[in-house]
Amino acid sequence: MKNIISKIMIAGIVLLGSVTSKAFALTVAISLVDLSNPFFIMLAEEISAQLEAQVEGQLTIYVHSSAYDLNQQNQQIKDFINKEVDIIFISASASDAIEPSIISAREKGIIVAAVDIESRGADISITSDNFQAGQLSCQYLVDRLGGKGEIAIINGWTTISSTSNRVAGCRDLLKKYPGIKLVSYSHNGSGSFSGGLESMTYLMLEYPNLEAVFAINDLAALGAEEAAKQSGNNKIIIASVDGSPLFLEHLKLKDSLLVATAAQFPRAIAQKAVILALQKLRETSAGHTTELIPTELVTKQNVSQFSNWDKTK
Repeated sequence: MKNIISKIMIAGIVLLGSVTSKAFALTVAISLVDLSNPFFIMLAEEISAQLEAQVEGQLTIYVHSSAYDLNQQNQQIKDFINKEVDIIFISASASDAIEPSIISAREKGIIVAAVDIESRGADISITSDNFQAGQLSCQYLVDRLGGKGEIAIINGWTTISSTSNRVAGCRDLLKKYPGIKLVSYSHNGSGSFSGGLESMTYLMLEYPNLEAVFAINDLAALGAEEAAKQSGNNKIIIASVDGSPLFLEHLKLKDSLLVATAAQFPRAIAQKAVILALQKLRETSAGHTTELIPTELVTKQNVSQFSNWDKTK
């Protein structure tokens, strides 16, 4: 019979689960970039739930937030190595710069699975199709503008693949429309509400004819909407990526400036990552496995039919 204790905290190491039977013991570490973000909370919870469902034996799970700090995440991986964990699930604070730490872990026989954000050197990479997500949201903005007008992008941490791929997808799409002017893509909203609010405030001052904004995630988009409303600007439309419950609630409001989000599926990412990591642990197979999970556009027209983050695709 399983004895499970579940808990998530924003910072530090947290023992998520303890599962006891006669089978083998497994120790797993999870290091995600932002456990104040509902998406990453859901991701951590679902990875833990999948492990608890699939592992028979003593299961120990540690959860850390790197807070987008590469040095902190490097130290976390050193700690995981010292704890002799079997698997690390990671969303990297810097997709390329994290490689030396990942190589160190793999040299000790640890399976490393990148989730949501690509991590150079990982055994497994399961992420949303972020390029497609950027294209979906920006296509919707272009259509709403009738192919003409000024659009800005509220960027994020450019060392992270999910951010850079979303922006690349949007910019690639906008190039097809000569009537669309991309006025800015350099403001770093840090993927946060406060960052989105600050970036939007500057953008409205710099570009008084701005008509639409693509934010790299829902938190930044919510901050951008707040900034626009505070300034009395109720004409700008905003789209983003995530499909978070709070964004969807705002999307349903009649006076909302939010018009669309390319929804991710954290449960699907977690489920696939756990299956592949456990398989690789059993088979000790060589090679890298990559899978992209398509996103789904949610608008005011279809939000009532969308099942939030419950879907596993």
